[in-house]
Amino acid sequence: MVQFKPFQAMRYDLQVAGDPSALIAPPYDVISQQHQLELHERDPHNVVRLILGLQHSQDNEQDNRYTRAAATLERWLATGVLLTEDRPCFYALSHEFSAPDGRRITRRGLLGLIKLEPFEDGAVVPHERTLTGPRTDRLNLIYTCRSQFEPVFCLFNDGSGSVSEELATACAHQLLFQAALEDDCFELRAIDGDAAGRISAAIGKSSAFIADGHHRYSAALQVHQRLVAEGLDSEDGPSGWALVYMAAFEDPGLLVLPTHRGVLRREGLAIDALTDDLTRSFDVELLDPALLNDAGYVRQFLEGDSLTTELLAAVGNEAYRLRYRPADGERCFAPDDKPSFKQMDVAVLHKVVLEDLLGIGAVQLAAGDRLSYFRDPADMLARLRDPDGGLAAGFIVRPLSIEQVIQAAAERLVFPQKATYFYPKVPSGLVFNRFGG
Repeated sequence: MVQFKPFQAMRYDLQVAGDPSALIAPPYDVISQQHQLELHERDPHNVVRLILGLQHSQDNEQDNRYTRAAATLERWLATGVLLTEDRPCFYALSHEFSAPDGRRITRRGLLGLIKLEPFEDGAVVPHERTLTGPRTDRLNLIYTCRSQFEPVFCLFNDGSGSVSEELATACAHQLLFQAALEDDCFELRAIDGDAAGRISAAIGKSSAFIADGHHRYSAALQVHQRLVAEGLDSEDGPSGWALVYMAAFEDPGLLVLPTHRGVLRREGLAIDALTDDLTRSFDVELLDPALLNDAGYVRQFLEGDSLTTELLAAVGNEAYRLRYRPADGERCFAPDDKPSFKQMDVAVLHKVVLEDLLGIGAVQLAAGDRLSYFRDPADMLARLRDPDGGLAAGFIVRPLSIEQVIQAAAERLVFPQKATYFYPKVPSGLVFNRFGG
């Protein structure tokens, strides 16, 4: 089972740093180049200067975004912009946001430290594969700064409701700060003492399922292993813990959204034969292409019956609804693939369509130049229609249900990248974990 503990966080001293809404930012991996520049201009102490510093043409091993982040960290500590908590705490985070349908929802969770364990030990459960490039980037940042600036988003089982009760009680605690990021609102409170001990014990009965931040977790584990090998830390040393945000599977604010796939046009792609090939494993219904731009039709599809496996496809100027025939697609799966995995829309898309028909398997996906990912299907379709958009086809995928996510965690299923989108992401800049210095 997972080890989860309170810690002496490093965080902004708001009397020095100023308005927290000007200091926090989205996670590094959803910040566009333009937004990166805007965040740099927003405030001289915005967390983007730590998590995603600007790059320069003259960067070298001695002067680069990672060394500049480390220098910025030391300067902010020296000038009082950052302080270190005087006692170990968990941090209760209330996150209010708007769902895609306009509902206002609040998700509650806890920021603390988790013991870094190899995935094969079972205490921490991944659900997707990582890529070398992003993992190396985060490794360089964590190693150079001896700090973790962004939490890994994890889920745990709170069947008894005891942690939820502790979080509800924490809402009466004194606020550390309130902040807003676009339409999202945040409240952060500290939990220490006996309440922190009860939370550690309760979460320690569960494993931790990584919802978002696989690269951050893997990078933190590699940093710990590297420091131990270099004799700079011990097996049980402080680098062996990672900053995480823990939310319960049972939290009513937990929302999973889909990520849609656009297939990039390239020489040799067998796109012309795709429509006929799809009939091997699907009942193919030709649609009026306008239906894929009908928000009501698409929403009805996305909210449809998860007991069936279906996809919406746009290939060239034509649109299709694909209803999967499991008996005919069975050949595309490995003998040890779980039945639950073989019924999931995103698994069928990757195994039966992308890999079997288009030759885009795990090796090709690792190169990062075969697919584009979209939160909004309208954006994908607009790019598909654009002659210069670079897409040959697009697939609209339904989200996994919370029940499917729980089953995936129990069965240790590993999905393709971006199979899930736990919405919204946890912001950066709330608290930090400094394990060396």
